[in-house]
Amino acid sequence: MPWEAEKRAIALAARPGSVMLSSMERMRGGGLVAARTMVGAAFLSAAVLGASCDSGGKSDAGACENPTTPADNGCAILVCPVVPVGGDTAGDTYATFAQPFFTTYCVRCHSTTRTNPSFSCADTDPDCRHGAPLGHDWDDPASIRMYLDHIRYMVGNGNAMPPSGLQPTCDERFRLVRWIDAGAPGLP
Repeated sequence: MPWEAEKRAIALAARPGSVMLSSMERMRGGGLVAARTMVGAAFLSAAVLGASCDSGGKSDAGACENPTTPADNGCAILVCPVVPVGGDTAGDTYATFAQPFFTTYCVRCHSTTRTNPSFSCADTDPDCRHGAPLGHDWDDPASIRMYLDHIRYMVGNGNAMPPSGLQPTCDERFRLVRWIDAGAPGLP
């Protein structure tokens, strides 16, 4: 991978408020394992960004372009920002779109009321998070704000969430990514 792509990925991962930077700060002083994890995560970010926005992923102007091949779910892979910070969200705000999105698709696992992070707990267990990490609670605006980059990746780039059950449409995924890219307007 070209060095320029690696520099872009590391700069993106280390920007204030990014999930990568938060993880790195939590691991600081964690010894060799934490150092290996940070280096591995930085190179993974470089590989993901480089694969999407390098030579084949650049327009003549050099701007990042989203891949043209859809994800397995048929939705667009939204690697690059779809609007600038402060951009038009077509009226979508936290109250009018994002909060209902999280309630419909996410809080069945990502909720402050669910405390059992086991992957194997029963669906009938009201505390079951089905593997969702503790603290990744999409019914808590502070948690949403802390993990916006992660949410954006999992919903719009990786298209991996939710892993099962009721799924958002491709348009809903796009709208959530657009809301995040615009700066998450209305998020308390």
